[in-house]
Amino acid sequence: MTYTLAESGIASLVIRCNNIINGKYGDDTQKEIDDLMEEMKGFELYLQMTRASTIINDRTIDGVKRVKGWLTANAASLTMVKGSTSITNNNQSSSEANASVAIRQTIQVVRMSQLTDDEKDALELAMSRMRNAAEEKDEKGFADKLKDAIDIASKVTGLVPAIAQAAGQLATML
Repeated sequence: MTYTLAESGIASLVIRCNNIINGKYGDDTQKEIDDLMEEMKGFELYLQMTRASTIINDRTIDGVKRVKGWLTANAASLTMVKGSTSITNNNQSSSEANASVAIRQTIQVVRMSQLTDDEKDALELAMSRMRNAAEEKDEKGFADKLKDAIDIASKVTGLVPAIAQAAGQLATML
């Protein structure tokens, strides 16, 4: 079976959960649980979107089981948002379709984020202008708007990867 980068990352987290649950770490189990829960903070926005943000506070075997269940249940949507590193540009309409999906998904993540309403609006505007620049094959304009979007997104943990994924999809149109 072949995994994309995002899928293999989710799979490795599920394997870590299994290893913790099965007692593979012995005396280091609590350290592994703590490390896993810290790493799960990278999914903070997605946890909030699914109303599961409190699972990372349960630093027990039961908490690890909940994390494993959440990862398994949300693997498809997590890999869609985070995306694949192997993007093919077979034709323009495929690139545009992928970019449209990535932008819509990212805007959903932005709307659920802890940014202020003004910051959300500014970020959505920057993303819209990034898309326009990509459609016009304006690399400099695209880069400028990407910088603006990253500056805003960096105010909230976990938002930059979603912006980067959308930018990657848009870049296929350049």
